[in-house]
Amino acid sequence: MCFFGFVTRILVIVFGVIVPARHTQNALGEEELNAWAKYWVVYAWLICIELFGDALFSWLPLYVEAKLLVVLWVVIAAPQSSVWIFDEILDPLLIRHMAQIDELLQHSKRYLLGDAISHSSELCFRSLDTISSIVSQIWHTPGTTPDNDAHSVLSTATEANNPPFPVKNFE
Repeated sequence: MCFFGFVTRILVIVFGVIVPARHTQNALGEEELNAWAKYWVVYAWLICIELFGDALFSWLPLYVEAKLLVVLWVVIAAPQSSVWIFDEILDPLLIRHMAQIDELLQHSKRYLLGDAISHSSELCFRSLDTISSIVSQIWHTPGTTPDNDAHSVLSTATEANNPPFPVKNFE
């Protein structure tokens, strides 16, 4: 996966799933809505864990199968499984770190566009510099420089106008 694909996936997950899940967590109330809202919060965090888990642990034997079993358990036993995961594991962690999470999300929301444009333009300029240096190295033959080429053209033209042998005039 290319760098931009990875970054895009992170941004889509964080702002398309985690932020709505955070707002859903704040809106919990009725019993049925409560259970399904917990399901979506758990599912959002599973997607984020999957993103980093795939990058770090995909080489482990049976990783994909274990991941599939966890997702199947959460989906098939929904909403009871997600209610248990939320109440026993996720909610205590979220409550403990909610201030940092909210601060990170606000900072990202405030500065995301400017940072993305700044880093993208810097990457474009660096790429252009790299590509132009590669093209200029390919364009010129080894051992010749633009000055040498101009000098050889000039000396060839001078020799053509002033040949080393006498030119007869046939008038």
